[in-house]
Amino acid sequence: MRVSVRRLQERVARVRARLLRPAVLVERGQAAFERGAHVEAFYEWREAAEKGSIEATALIAKLYHEGKGVARSVPDAVSWYEKAAHGGDAVSQFELGKILMQGFGAARAVAQSDDGTPKSKSSATATVFPAGQYLDKAPETGFAWIGKAAAAGLRDAQAMLGDLLRAGRGCDVDLEAARAWYERAAEQGAASAAFGLGDIFYQGLGVEKDAAIAAEWYKQAAANGHVRAQTALGYLHRNGEGVARDLVAAGRYFQEAARHSDVNALFSLAEMYLEGSGVPKSISKAETCLRKAGRRGHLPSMIKLGELYSRGLGAEPNLTEAAEWYSLAAEKGDATSQFVLGRFYANGTGVPPNQRLAAKWFEKAAEGGHPTAAHQIAQSLLNGRGVEPDLQRATLWLRKAAEAGIGQAQLELGRLYFTGKDAPIDQDEAAKWLERAAAPGDAKSVLAVAEVLVLGGKEARARDLLDRLAESGHGPAKLRLAQLLTKGAAAPSDIGKALRLYGEAGELGHPEGFLAKGICLMSEGSEFFDSKAAEAALQQAANAGTAQIKATAFFQLGVLFCRREDGKSEVEKGFGYYERAAKLGHPIAQYNVAVMMQKGVGCAADPAGALVWLKKAADAKIPQAQVALADAELARRGAKDIPGDVLSLYQLAASAGNETARKRLRDLAKGSQPAAKPGAPQQ
Repeated sequence: MRVSVRRLQERVARVRARLLRPAVLVERGQAAFERGAHVEAFYEWREAAEKGSIEATALIAKLYHEGKGVARSVPDAVSWYEKAAHGGDAVSQFELGKILMQGFGAARAVAQSDDGTPKSKSSATATVFPAGQYLDKAPETGFAWIGKAAAAGLRDAQAMLGDLLRAGRGCDVDLEAARAWYERAAEQGAASAAFGLGDIFYQGLGVEKDAAIAAEWYKQAAANGHVRAQTALGYLHRNGEGVARDLVAAGRYFQEAARHSDVNALFSLAEMYLEGSGVPKSISKAETCLRKAGRRGHLPSMIKLGELYSRGLGAEPNLTEAAEWYSLAAEKGDATSQFVLGRFYANGTGVPPNQRLAAKWFEKAAEGGHPTAAHQIAQSLLNGRGVEPDLQRATLWLRKAAEAGIGQAQLELGRLYFTGKDAPIDQDEAAKWLERAAAPGDAKSVLAVAEVLVLGGKEARARDLLDRLAESGHGPAKLRLAQLLTKGAAAPSDIGKALRLYGEAGELGHPEGFLAKGICLMSEGSEFFDSKAAEAALQQAANAGTAQIKATAFFQLGVLFCRREDGKSEVEKGFGYYERAAKLGHPIAQYNVAVMMQKGVGCAADPAGALVWLKKAADAKIPQAQVALADAELARRGAKDIPGDVLSLYQLAASAGNETARKRLRDLAKGSQPAAKPGAPQQ
């Protein structure tokens, strides 16, 4: 039976209409998309969207968002999402809201023509990116769209709405509403909402704190794979909050979260590996966890790695590695790491020494509120170490360090104002900072303040400070106070007190006190002169002192015995003490031994031995020894032409102000042989 052409055309039209219905176009686009024909899918969906399909509109938005079948363009995605959102598509409302909360691309000024009018986009750019390439943040609008999606029952939108209300992003903070939306989303199995409820109860946000309820919500979130909830449960089990303390369980939760590279879990697990608590102790595993977290920008892990490599991770310290991690932490703004890095550069620890970089990091740390770094950069600016000297900036940083309680900074600031060195004199400011430096009663600070006062001519104030410290039994304070009393004695009582303090300092383990006491008691003509007491004090110094103190004590004993007029035996003892001091390197004792050997005083004459000691004393730049050695060499050689080494010895002694050497040089200049005679021992 023949079908008329008209009826056939009508049938084709009906079939075509069915094929071009939006739902069919959407299905055809979906099929194309699934076989990877994204461009074909785009055209099918666009035709469906033009016919009013909200589903197709949402799908096109997703293509632009993901860059499939079209050039990726978030602004164009927003344009399509907005159409679908107005059409009631909850997923589009949610996606649109999320994008508007963040914005897209960097804001930039509109390019202008020479006449000041905005330049139009190029046709190519307009074709590829019809909606442009940038999108400003619109948090309030974004919040509104997420709210619509949440009201439509979209679980993830409800969970995010809880987050926004809790943080006050795009809205005012409303903890009650946040909790309500979290609960609605959690009922639908949203892990992020359960985690949010855990935080609500753990932190007591709008409710009373309840770690046990928090733990239950965290468990629900963790059971659904929420990584941060696993980390939170690790903390709770480690600390015994809301659950029984269980380090093994804590380790398991941290390990699970660490498998997903959660930096907080990695850090906590590293701490447990280092301590061997809840997990077997393992330095290598701790290092691995910290390095993973550190590479992901976790600041505490960077700092911990710097500390561990500085001390040594179960081996020798690796200062180069420590410097690298401290450098990363410093770049992220950690003031302590910046200070440590400054010290590394200052000392050449793990990095080549670089005073410029040291000063840079000290100043950054100081700007971050690190008081010791403020003191360090002040020192650099005062001394021109790594930076140009700058008294004004140095004083500023020194004041900040002083105000933060750094005693050395208080002391130095007081010194600047007190002495007028490098800064104008300001007695009031000086007194304020010196008093603060000494106020804690720290012996080292009090001694330092006393020295500043002495430097500024305020010895009476210095003696007052030292007196209080000396009364507490502080040996160095007794010693320094005795020195000041000896130097500026205004009355015999000062010397008497000084002698007592010297002895007490010696008894407290400072043999230089015995030495000073002995020397004071040797002062002939003083009412405190006491040869026997001086001998006893010097013997105590020699018995307890360092090599240098022993040498000085032996020398003074030599002087003491050679002064006595009790007979030959006393001089022999004096020579013996000089010789002991000479062997310990005392240069004047070496000269005295040489003179006594030349003359046979206190010992048998020994010209050869005398020459040996003269050479030692001359090498130590004792002018009398240089003259005596030159005389001996001149006499021994008997040369008409003066040897250069002899002339040099005379010249060295003359340049030191020795009149005998100058006379010898004058005699030589006249062509006459100098008349040399042995010198006398020095006291």
